[in-house]
Amino acid sequence: MTSPFQAMVSLGAWSEITINQSKDKAYLEKANLITFAPLPDREGLMASLVMQVILQILLLDEEIDHPSEIYQRLVEIRRHMDLALSNYLKFLIQYLDDQGLPIIVDYCVNCQNKLKIVGINPQLGGFICQSCLPKVSATLLSAESLKLMRSIRHKTYAEAISPSLTKMLIPLVHEHFNFHLDVHVEGFKTIEKIM
Repeated sequence: MTSPFQAMVSLGAWSEITINQSKDKAYLEKANLITFAPLPDREGLMASLVMQVILQILLLDEEIDHPSEIYQRLVEIRRHMDLALSNYLKFLIQYLDDQGLPIIVDYCVNCQNKLKIVGINPQLGGFICQSCLPKVSATLLSAESLKLMRSIRHKTYAEAISPSLTKMLIPLVHEHFNFHLDVHVEGFKTIEKIM
């Protein structure tokens, strides 16, 4: 059986290949280079990298509890790739919530005070209040960042988040993710460099 189709190869070339299947195995019968595909722009590169890192994260789970929910999230992220970093941040926060390791945003993780929240400590797991700031290291956050961290769980994948806030929050969420899941996701540093 022969089936011609087009495939994108890793070098960015469009090619037509013919695969022939014998009784025991499939083998490449013919391959023709059609044209080189244009390299993606910065946004396209970021969107591709985001999807690769999301898939890498999903492979951390040996057993996914709610595969249909994860699939729906991937479909929504793919549908709105123009908002790649916004959706990536939302995905990470939802994934942490699903794993039972949410970023605590309702009170200070050091003293449980709900007032005068001024920063975040990813290793402690969430927000830090003004009185605990001298006792523990924390990254200071603007009022706008604090508000976003509280509301992001309720935003849809079609809603944009300020690029400057996204770029500031992603490294903090990465740190929380790596520390609390005790993993090292290779793509995190690459995303941070390209942002």
